[in-house]
Amino acid sequence: MKNVKWIVIALLIILIIFIILLMMALNLQQEGNTNTDNVNTQGTDSIDSAEATIQKTTDGSKFYTVEQSINQYLDVKNTANSVYYGYNENNEYVQIITAEEINQYIFDLLSDEYIEQNNITLDNINDFVQTQNQNITFMALDMYELSEPNEQVYAVYGIEYTLDNQYIRDGYYKVYLDTNNKTFAIEPLNLKSGVNLSQIELVNNDDITIEKTNFNQYIEETANDEYISKKYINSYKVLSIVRPDIMYEMLDYEYRDAKFGSLEAFQSYIESNRTEISAINLQQYQVTQEEAGYKQYVCIDKNEKYYIFRATGIMDYTAILDTYTIDLPEFIEQYNEGTAQEKAALNLQKVFSAINNKDYQYVYNKLDSTFKQNNFPTLADFETYAENTFYDNNSVGYTNYQTSGDLHIFELNITDKSNPTSSAITKNFIMQLLDGTDFVMSFSV
Repeated sequence: MKNVKWIVIALLIILIIFIILLMMALNLQQEGNTNTDNVNTQGTDSIDSAEATIQKTTDGSKFYTVEQSINQYLDVKNTANSVYYGYNENNEYVQIITAEEINQYIFDLLSDEYIEQNNITLDNINDFVQTQNQNITFMALDMYELSEPNEQVYAVYGIEYTLDNQYIRDGYYKVYLDTNNKTFAIEPLNLKSGVNLSQIELVNNDDITIEKTNFNQYIEETANDEYISKKYINSYKVLSIVRPDIMYEMLDYEYRDAKFGSLEAFQSYIESNRTEISAINLQQYQVTQEEAGYKQYVCIDKNEKYYIFRATGIMDYTAILDTYTIDLPEFIEQYNEGTAQEKAALNLQKVFSAINNKDYQYVYNKLDSTFKQNNFPTLADFETYAENTFYDNNSVGYTNYQTSGDLHIFELNITDKSNPTSSAITKNFIMQLLDGTDFVMSFSV
């Protein structure tokens, strides 16, 4: 019995030792798992922080660098490109680059993904990319990006048009930038108009390298306020002529309804002013960050006409094409702080801005009803008078001011701003202030 007792005790001790060892092993495993979890979590966090997200492009330098890359691609596709021409041994100006060489240049601009997905070779490249024999420009209107440290991928929408402002098509592209080599690659997308760019799949490849070829280097644009002001006023100029339907939707809603009221009226306005719009060129600009959350670009052309762009993002702007159709906050503040004479003078500035814009409807609507009925029963009557009386670009000086009751009477000297030696037109303008910033007027006929 004594032996049995000692055997039982020995077995219990062995069992206790085994349990202790098992618990120690389990604790070590748990600690190991905890350490592993920490490593994995840190690794995941690191990956998450480096992962890029698809987002709208808000950086002007990126936006216009990508736009310029697409334009380089279109230049390479242009068989009439001047870089493909030169003088031969007979001093004749001829194409010195063969069609096969041009195809190679185009092939070198295509992304590896696009080439592999479509099995593109130099023999079948024209089945996927068609050349053109004229200069075509691309204007980017919307852009999304997927950015990583050394590679950036963009989905881009815009319009393509010729030098004489003829619409070609809506264009969709993927653009890849290798920021180490300052090179790009293109993937043309065959999509129907109206596609939402955010739905286009963008995928980054790790450590992608785009080797330098003949035409795939990009220069990063410096999109400062002056550069963007020029881009905005040019976009108005081009879109108004090439795609007025797009430009109409980009007008400020209140302004659009007050000035035009319909796309047809806007198109009629563009056709009537096509030559002048085509010649718009930025002379001055002012940029302010407004409390309402938009950045305001006030652009002035050589004829001192104003174009106001309120931007919440690159090419995400609403446009106002003058300073008189609707009252801008700056005008209301200045108007409310002014004397009655200053208010009347501000209204006269509106009137002559409209006359210089040939916006006779605005002026006609401001004429006193009795004066209108006696002198210009119809808008056509007033238009004829204004065309035969005023200059295309009127400069106004005040020579005398007086009041008569609630009437403000200005004697004006009106000259041709484009011709300093022009003879002056002298006229009296009579202004009556109404509620708010409204007014009626008449003048000596």
